[in-house]
Amino acid sequence: MRTQLVFALLFVLLLPGTFLHAQEIEPFDRLRKQEYPKKIEQSSGDQKIAYEFFYLQLLETHFKKDFPAYRKKLAAKKDEKHEKLLHLFDISLKADSKEKLEEIREFTDENQSIALVHTFGRFYEMKVLDKLDMHPDLLACGEKNLPVFKKYKGFPVSNVYSKMGISSYMLGNTKGAVYHFEKSVQYTDPRDSAGISGLLMNLGVINFRTGNNEKAIQAYKRADKMNGELDQQLKGQINENLALSYSTYGKPELAMDYYDKAADAYLRAKDTLLYHALIQNKIGEYIQLKDFESAIECAKSSMAFFKKSKNTKMLPVAHTKLASIYLQLKDSTHAVQEINEAIRLSKDNNTFVYVGAVFEKSGMVRTKKGLRILLDLEKELIEKKYDGENSSLYCKIGVCYKQMNKLDAAEKYFRKAVEAELKKTPPNPDNMAGYNQNLGVVYFDRKNFKEALKAYQEADKYQDLNHATAQQLADRHLLYANVYAKLGKYPEAWENLNAHKLIQDSLNALTLNDKILSIKQEFQTQQVEDSLQINKKELRISNTTNQRNASIISGMLIVLVLIIGLVIAIARNSKQRKIANKALTEKNAEIEAQQLILKEKNDEIIDSINYAKRLQNTILPPQAKIDDLFPKNFVIYKPKDIVAGDFYVCETIEMADRKIGIVAVADCTGHGVPGALVSMVCSSAIKRSVTEFNLTDPGKILDKSAQLVVESFESAHEKVKDGMDISLACIDFGAKTMQWAGAHNPLWIIRNKALIEIKADKQPVGHFENFKAFTSHEIKLETADRLYFISDGYADQFGGPTGKKLKTKNLKDLLLSTSELSIAEQGSNLENYFAEWKTGFEQVDDVCVMGIEV
Repeated sequence: MRTQLVFALLFVLLLPGTFLHAQEIEPFDRLRKQEYPKKIEQSSGDQKIAYEFFYLQLLETHFKKDFPAYRKKLAAKKDEKHEKLLHLFDISLKADSKEKLEEIREFTDENQSIALVHTFGRFYEMKVLDKLDMHPDLLACGEKNLPVFKKYKGFPVSNVYSKMGISSYMLGNTKGAVYHFEKSVQYTDPRDSAGISGLLMNLGVINFRTGNNEKAIQAYKRADKMNGELDQQLKGQINENLALSYSTYGKPELAMDYYDKAADAYLRAKDTLLYHALIQNKIGEYIQLKDFESAIECAKSSMAFFKKSKNTKMLPVAHTKLASIYLQLKDSTHAVQEINEAIRLSKDNNTFVYVGAVFEKSGMVRTKKGLRILLDLEKELIEKKYDGENSSLYCKIGVCYKQMNKLDAAEKYFRKAVEAELKKTPPNPDNMAGYNQNLGVVYFDRKNFKEALKAYQEADKYQDLNHATAQQLADRHLLYANVYAKLGKYPEAWENLNAHKLIQDSLNALTLNDKILSIKQEFQTQQVEDSLQINKKELRISNTTNQRNASIISGMLIVLVLIIGLVIAIARNSKQRKIANKALTEKNAEIEAQQLILKEKNDEIIDSINYAKRLQNTILPPQAKIDDLFPKNFVIYKPKDIVAGDFYVCETIEMADRKIGIVAVADCTGHGVPGALVSMVCSSAIKRSVTEFNLTDPGKILDKSAQLVVESFESAHEKVKDGMDISLACIDFGAKTMQWAGAHNPLWIIRNKALIEIKADKQPVGHFENFKAFTSHEIKLETADRLYFISDGYADQFGGPTGKKLKTKNLKDLLLSTSELSIAEQGSNLENYFAEWKTGFEQVDDVCVMGIEV
């Protein structure tokens, strides 16, 4: 079942109700086509008729060639229910309009006594209400008729809940939207992977838009797991949304990983437009990582693509991104040049991008000039009756006025920003938090401290403090510290300023010891003054009493002497404690400095490993290359650490009279960084054996590779025995034959539901005491043969209910039991099974499995 998504979180947002995929036939729809005739045959009465019309709807939507004959078959029945349902069905095929809605309602009301006709009528009414964006009416119709819809087996209740979820969201009821989408998931056939994935995608988008980023990530990951490798376009969108979520968390490295996965999926789906749209988002992460060279390269690449494809909507986006890069590099000349081009290209055909470009330009100039640009934009948008970015515009104008110390105007525009944002359904929580904080700052500067505190507290209602960045938390505590101090609430001021200091120090930023001491002294002074007032009052009472009783005075003097002595003793002890505390503070400062150095070193190491990962990725063939050589394939590649010792190969050799495909999966000694270093040496050896020494016999390729690997390590000061285990095949496409050789790792072939194993030589590619030439096996291929190349990581994984190894036998059984699935579905099944198997256990080794169907 194809699912309608609310939004795709790409650079340019899609409107509600937009299909994100082409209307292609899903495997689940084909399954339904096979099942409906059996259900119709096995049913009777209204349930049988209901199944007939569910089948008719399916044919009209996805199997149009079969639709006319089946409609004719139903029309031949000539009973009242079939005739009325066919008439209602024909109305449903008309273009959506208010006239069509009234016609459906009128016909449904006329036939209220015929339960089945009335039920289908209300469902078609909901579909039109959805198309006409009549959300309150749709929710009312859904709530009223859900019990009736659930009466018939097979009724698309999931679709009803999905439409109600979209309407709830559009009306600002995010809790209702989440509830309805969760119910929609519950009522979706568990075999409908695409449908469930789309619904989970919706849940992720709603949670992201309402500031619940953690739940958004959970929903996206569930969607990705359910989708597997079935729909590459959806996989790309899910991973791109995950990247945006992690970017919001301030985790650019994780975001970049998911952008790479999304890009790979888009290329598999051959969707170059979404791929280049993704690149625009990826540029922001390159800027965060200070990799400006890659950012510029991406921007120019996308710009060339958008120019070539004459995409006037996205071309100005690329210019805007390039301008932001130049601005980071402090190259104002090129930044202004690019932003002016973005404004020129977008002014008449993409208001959303045009507004963003003008925003960018206003930040490149002095405050007064920037304000004039923004005020001119405000007038322009009023004339266009465009309110898409009004809240952001008002906020930027407010900031300009605040910088110019025009506080009345600043307050006016910050209020307008809040009001404009509240009109959105739902308002963006980050925007609401920011606008209210800005209002609070203006009130503070105007010495209206009570209103400032209210504004800060209003901002807190929209902030997800559990996932705010450290800097956001530090800034928040400082705002509260200042306003509480001005209101005379010194304990609260002390608490917030101390929290601000702790966070800011952890960021190695500005130390605020002087200000903390100032507020602390002010607090202590207030305590002393209060104490003196009390003592003066007590002294007056004491003098009156002393005039009457001299002996009491003498006693008090003695007590006073004792107290003074005690105070002196305490003071000496206090001095000693201060000396000890000072030494302890200095020691703590030394430890913190060492921890900071350690953290910086650790960050440098992680950054280096991430860079090494990108280098290692260059030795892996692009998925598009594998798809070109073997259209039916899957690849499961899961490094244990950031980088891996496993790698895979897919190369083509064009000869005068034939075309040879070379495929391999290799497992190098170790994993992580050591394994990755060995993999670079081994991969180079295989590539040289093929391209430099022109070898196409797999045994000879491994012989030469072993020689090259040994030579590479001979220059080491210590004897290195590292190498690789490998399964390598050379496939002659013309002759439909394959030569294969292996080092420890076998080749598995599934043919006619039986698994054939070709055993490998028991020696590695590398240093080996009793080295022998590798054996080449020649195999005649048959149509639909499936070839599997594996490393040992999958079978060696601990997990399952008993915490044992999965083992090779179980992996073979799993491949056989799923061999009737398409090769892509089988790969997805293997990936999901592995994830479930190792739940609760650490991954023990790199995993690489490649399957191809010839």
